Amino acid sequence: MVSKKSAQANLKTHSLPLSVDNIYTEIQKHLIEPYLVSSMMANDTFVKDWIVHNEDDVEKITKYLDSIKNKYEMLTAFLVSQKTKNYYTHNGFLEKVKEKTSTNKWYFEFKNNSKSHEINLDFNKNFTNSMIMFINFKIYNESYNFIGATGIGVEISYIDKMLQMFSKEYYLNVFFLNEDGKIVLTRQGNEAYSHIDEMKQLKKYKDTIISKETNLIEYKKDGDEYILKTKYIPELDIYLVVEAKLEKLANFDALTQLPNRRNFSKHFNQFLDLHKRDKRPISLMFMDIDNFKYINDELGHQVGDEVLTKVAWLLKQNIRKTDLIARWGGEEFIVAFIDTDIIDAFSITQKMSKAMKEDKDLQKLIGQNLTASFGLTSCSDYDTIQTIVSRADKAMYEAKENGKDKIIVNSFEPTTEAS
Repeated sequence: MVSKKSAQANLKTHSLPLSVDNIYTEIQKHLIEPYLVSSMMANDTFVKDWIVHNEDDVEKITKYLDSIKNKYEMLTAFLVSQKTKNYYTHNGFLEKVKEKTSTNKWYFEFKNNSKSHEINLDFNKNFTNSMIMFINFKIYNESYNFIGATGIGVEISYIDKMLQMFSKEYYLNVFFLNEDGKIVLTRQGNEAYSHIDEMKQLKKYKDTIISKETNLIEYKKDGDEYILKTKYIPELDIYLVVEAKLEKLANFDALTQLPNRRNFSKHFNQFLDLHKRDKRPISLMFMDIDNFKYINDELGHQVGDEVLTKVAWLLKQNIRKTDLIARWGGEEFIVAFIDTDIIDAFSITQKMSKAMKEDKDLQKLIGQNLTASFGLTSCSDYDTIQTIVSRADKAMYEAKENGKDKIIVNSFEPTTEAS
């Protein structure tokens, strides 16, 4: 109970806020640049002058839109003139927008609302067969009269992949609301709701969620406990909502997304019981990144976090689905090799060490090869999780004391351990 309460407190004060910040960083990479490009286009004096004085010269606007598309690697760049109702893209004149045409309704609805910009998700056969996110901005003349709309289109597939990754790897449900409570972006396959008012558990928190203040809300849904974290994104004028199932987050490390110590201990004890009954071999590896304090102190905690995330990924690539892995704490990681004797475990650990030292991303991050010290041991019938972890931990410290970047095996000694 104490352990669970401690995990819950950590989730509220550290893990979930960190996850929200990580998501916001990804959004900055993928969503904010298109927003800024659209805003720049709407305020470009060339665009305004062209609409007012030179709309007959279609080649000029075509070249402009094409340069925007290519420079910023967007799917499309477009402009609609209010005067002629002509719709232009990087390929030139596309069509005349008509209020009765279903695919053109967005323009007239946008024109008639009070917002200067909006984000739309649309399936547009003129561009691609996949979903597109359009970021639309109104264009005003010097007298602040509406003269058209412009913006860019971004294929949604990679954004959806990002949201799917948050769900699969981070166990987080991520979606975005506008100020009216409408869900403007969520992962594909999660279209159960289109508005916050449709969410029974969240409807009563609507004013708290749609707020420029960052908020944390706790509630129950279908008997499970949830925590919801919100963050206003001023660049997009939308609200990021991250929903986490408490039991899921309580078992996983927020940074590396590996199981945490609590999760590992729970599952390892089950395998330990099987080992004692069926004599199935289990080997344990305890690892500590060498000189990690130097990385944090000299290169910064951001680099340190990136190193930990990359190391976690590399470790996962070198184990089987049946093995257990966890971030034990700090720069320490643990792996239980199930149905694996010490010889095979040693061979796998060598591959892990080699993969870390030869990884180009890690070399680029810290300017040299990254090494680690490893302790290895195997299970005995007398072991508890405390004794086997202690033995692997001692082997790891022996590797540290003998120059680091080593794998030390600590065998079970029944005369001392069994007593």
